[in-house]
Amino acid sequence: MSGEIKVDPAAFKEAAAKVGREMGYFEPFVTSFTSNAENCLAGFNSGFADHIMDALRCLGDDDGPTALANIGDFKDLAGVVADGLSAADEQLAGGLEGGE
Repeated sequence: MSGEIKVDPAAFKEAAAKVGREMGYFEPFVTSFTSNAENCLAGFNSGFADHIMDALRCLGDDDGPTALANIGDFKDLAGVVADGLSAADEQLAGGLEGGE
């Protein structure tokens, strides 16, 4: 098995940082959307509103924060991988320069 593996650690790290920035946009929806939506629908006398409220209760505000935390963990680990790739690249480059 031969070939090159090309990885741009800087691009990898920027992608992880972008995930972190984007998480901030979703956090308000994840942490309180269900309860806020239920409060908005509470005054409606409609079978449809009741079904929507039942669906919202099934979603629950507990699942979103867990998913967001898992994405945050993934983002953090991606940053660690990017740092490791950068360090390995520097080591390899230093070894090649020293061997010439």
